[in-house]
Order: sequence, then C-alpha cells, then structure tokens
Amino acid sequence: MYTIYNRDLETNLPRDKYKNIQMKNSHKISAREARTNFAELINKAAFGKEVIAIQRHNQVVAYVVPPEFIKLIEDYEDRMAIEQGKNEESEPWGKVKEELGLV
Repeated sequence: MYTIYNRDLETNLPRDKYKNIQMKNSHKISAREARTNFAELINKAAFGKEVIAIQRHNQVVAYVVPPEFIKLIEDYEDRMAIEQGKNEESEPWGKVKEELGLV
C-alpha cells in the first residue's frame, strides 16, 4: 500500500499501471525509533510496500518509501511536464538554430 498526499497526484494516477495504490495515511514513527529499527524500516518499505513517515518533535522530517513510489512520482512529473509543454508556445526551429549560431 502506498500513501499519496497530493490531491492533484491522486486524480492523475495512471490507474491501469498502479492498481494497488491506496490513498491512506502513512505509518509515522519517531526519529529515535527509526534509528533503532532502521533495517526493519527498509524491509517494510522494500518488501511490505509501506510508506513510513519519520518524525522529529512531531514534525515529519523524512519518508522511507518503496522504489515503486519514486517511479510513480517520476511518471507523474513526466506527464505534467508533457502537459505543460503542450500549453507553451514553441520557437520555430530556424530561429533557434540562428540564435545558437548553427546557421
């Protein structure tokens, strides 16, 4: 199970690719507990697909997440960059070559 907080991200998930992702709160632990049980945290993220929020003074300071979660975020960022690029006006190739001194 993965935790996703960004509502925009939640609505733009490619559901066919990430069917097992659920929007729930992450498991929170103290930095002291994380330090003591670091190997267990890594296993929970890697094999249990858990997202763990590490807190210091009741503030989240870091997350331990499975690699697939990072892939999900990268895919989302790629899609958003493509969408943003579609909305921007592009320069004619001839003008770009001229500005770069390639003509």
